[in-house]
Amino acid sequence: MNSIVTGKEMKKIDKYTIENIKVPGIVLMERAALSVASLIMEKEGTDQSVQIVAGEGNNGADGLAVARMLYLNGYDVVVYIAGDESKATDDFKTQLQIIRNLGVKEVVEIQDRDITVDAIFGVGLSRNVEGEYKEVIEKINKLRTVIYAVDIPSGVDADTGKVLGVAVNATFTVTFGCYKIGTVLYPGAEHCGEVIVSDIGFPQKAVDAVEGAIKCATISDLDLIPKRMNYSNKGTYGKILVVAGSKDISGAAIMTALAAFKTGAGMVRIFTHSANRNIIGKVIPEAMINTYELDKFDEKAFEACLKCLCLVKKQNQNTSIDSS
Repeated sequence: MNSIVTGKEMKKIDKYTIENIKVPGIVLMERAALSVASLIMEKEGTDQSVQIVAGEGNNGADGLAVARMLYLNGYDVVVYIAGDESKATDDFKTQLQIIRNLGVKEVVEIQDRDITVDAIFGVGLSRNVEGEYKEVIEKINKLRTVIYAVDIPSGVDADTGKVLGVAVNATFTVTFGCYKIGTVLYPGAEHCGEVIVSDIGFPQKAVDAVEGAIKCATISDLDLIPKRMNYSNKGTYGKILVVAGSKDISGAAIMTALAAFKTGAGMVRIFTHSANRNIIGKVIPEAMINTYELDKFDEKAFEACLKCLCLVKKQNQNTSIDSS
């Protein structure tokens, strides 16, 4: 299972890794920048022109490190700094000094280049984007350029997926360590393009120490499902009761029952209004169907259905209820 974290949780993971595991922050930054630069080098030829748009925080510092790596690999790179350089973080100042020592060109206006790297804001953004930052993001979105977002598109709230006034429309988002809620929930997810989760060195111990409750399944999780025995029948794999579907409304019952079968249930019984019997029977002939005739929910018929499944006495059976 992969974790999906808020921006605040990700900052705690970062802090735990630096303070408790003793991985230097600059090492994590280098690996983060390398993951972005490597993706660009994998997908884009060295004949492509690149601009890095960097804010004065550590997300911007990541972007400046990307600029250096691409520059050293033969790309035509320019850097635009958004915000007040005098308020920059120490890591930003360090990365800025490095690219200046190398001679990477700085520009004072957003340019129309083949590739744009968005490194304005990271996962800590919680206020609406205004002023120069808003103008910069709007200019980026008007360009005919491939956009790589560093960690999350600038303007997307990592905790909620909300767009904080305006947000970069990324082609690719390289997010570090874990998916952020803002990369999977809309409307933020719509701004992310293709999301790539990059392992930059956060140990599982750090994730476990602060992780939230949200998980997403991966292909490897399928290996946890027990193999089916050749000598078995539908009773071997459990019974599920689906209670769904008001009169002439059978969609919920059908979709829930199909999901139950597809996730491995051996026998699925549907309790629904009698008006839905024919259509359900045609779509899912393998399901067992119990119905009621009244306009309102028939509790006695429902209890009879439970007894039929032996769910009253056997508390270990599963019951799925959809009240629609």
